Amino acid sequence: MSDYDDLWGSVDRQSIDKFPLDLLKTQAVLLGEKTRDILKGEVETTTDEEVIYHTLYVIAPKIENYRYALIKTASTSRPYPVFIYDNSQDENAIKVKSPRKVVTNPFGMNSAILSIAQMSSFLGSLEKVEYVGKTIPEPDHKASNYAEFELAIRKILSSKEAMSVIHSLLAQSR
Repeated sequence: MSDYDDLWGSVDRQSIDKFPLDLLKTQAVLLGEKTRDILKGEVETTTDEEVIYHTLYVIAPKIENYRYALIKTASTSRPYPVFIYDNSQDENAIKVKSPRKVVTNPFGMNSAILSIAQMSSFLGSLEKVEYVGKTIPEPDHKASNYAEFELAIRKILSSKEAMSVIHSLLAQSR
């Protein structure tokens, strides 16, 4: 073995609770069963710096494998809180803004009276630089635990908007 002690403590893989990803994967399988595989469900996981996204796609194999991102979730390395986006409500893709550098000049109006050299020196000493971290859009739902997550997913999947997407893809897949 090693001369060093194990500092990890107890890691019990059997005690892991249900996770949002498990519920999304189960719903993906159930969609295929309910539609006799006319439509399929798939969950894709992506990351963007510190954010982990899980997207539940509805796939229509007979329409050249058309993919519709019905639900997208965002969380960190911890499962909760999880932010839930209902894409049946909005045709626009969910966009994530990147961190940006914001430069503020409180004396911008007076800069016209300075020469270029003076203005550069003057602004350099007065500008306020602020780094803004990763932001995500306001979610449609937020869940602090598995029960809240399950309730939100149930609400979305049984909504008339989600059913409209499913029925439209079923009709086009005949």
